[in-house]
Amino acid sequence: MLRLGFLWLQLLSFGIISWYWQYLYIENYFVQIKQSRQSIYEIYHDIKRRVRSIDQQLERLATINSTNINDNINRTNETYPSMLNADELIRGTMLKLNINNPCNGKLGIGATLLVLMYNRANDMSRRMVIRNTYGGAIKRHPKSFIYFVVARDLNSSVQDQLNKESKHYNDIIQLDYVDNYNRLTIKSIAIMRWIALNCPFVQYAFKFDDDSFLRLNPLIQWLKWIKPKMIYGELALFTEAVRSNTSKWYIASSYYSKRYYPTYAMGLYLFPGTFAIRLYETVVIEPIESTIPALPFEDVYMTGIVASKARIERSHLNVLTTSKNMNDTRTLSQYIVFYNHLCPCLIKHLWNLFEDN
Repeated sequence: MLRLGFLWLQLLSFGIISWYWQYLYIENYFVQIKQSRQSIYEIYHDIKRRVRSIDQQLERLATINSTNINDNINRTNETYPSMLNADELIRGTMLKLNINNPCNGKLGIGATLLVLMYNRANDMSRRMVIRNTYGGAIKRHPKSFIYFVVARDLNSSVQDQLNKESKHYNDIIQLDYVDNYNRLTIKSIAIMRWIALNCPFVQYAFKFDDDSFLRLNPLIQWLKWIKPKMIYGELALFTEAVRSNTSKWYIASSYYSKRYYPTYAMGLYLFPGTFAIRLYETVVIEPIESTIPALPFEDVYMTGIVASKARIERSHLNVLTTSKNMNDTRTLSQYIVFYNHLCPCLIKHLWNLFEDN
């Protein structure tokens, strides 16, 4: 009897905690309704007004000189702009391809999860692997969405194929700038703008990389427990800014003067949908060091520097970055996300492993 009573109390406490966080989430989203009796669409029109205001301020901001930001970029055959100005940034947020009826046309209302998968335009094979594994599971879930986020490719045949693929699957967001690693910051700023305009009321958005793996059901269950007021990811603490110009991670002290970066989420990160407009505004309304510091390290920039300026807390997400044994289901089942250069074959392997279990 005592055991049954203890079990009953556990179940009751789980339900109360889950209900409590859901209540906080709803209160956070609809506090304006309670205070001023605004409708959802009035709130949405206010968000659109704020986005337009941000766009206008971007156009007025001065250029910044980032010539020395990555003197070794030629080693990677990727170029970082010698002058990144507000016009280029605002063009970067424009869309070449978009989703028809994003988030089912409901602005994310009632949706639990929006996964935004960073990918290259020419990598259709990886997109297909994801669609046929965990991406398909996300798409089939009634309250979840997954979209691939790409930029332009200079090869016209790649663009033609992408147009056909987008028409068939309706899951590609294409930004109108040429893609490379050092412009991921622009992609992240643009995607915050996209969320604010298309799915601002989704419970959580997840910036994800295409070399990673996600277990959907454990994530959905985990979301019931967490506070909807933080950015979640694998946190990097007290990371020093690299001053050696032979390093891929080099950043000039004239560009970022502090010794350490703020705490940030490495690579991928989960955040409440309402944070999108807040982060986008912080980039422009409160420019850091009186500039638009488009660091090539988008995770440091968005979840470290900008999030700190916006006074958004960061918290840990259970991420597995390395494992010697990818068949050990007992160990692997402790993790929700697998991250760190997973090849398509390993993504398929993990899908088969967990699908069978």
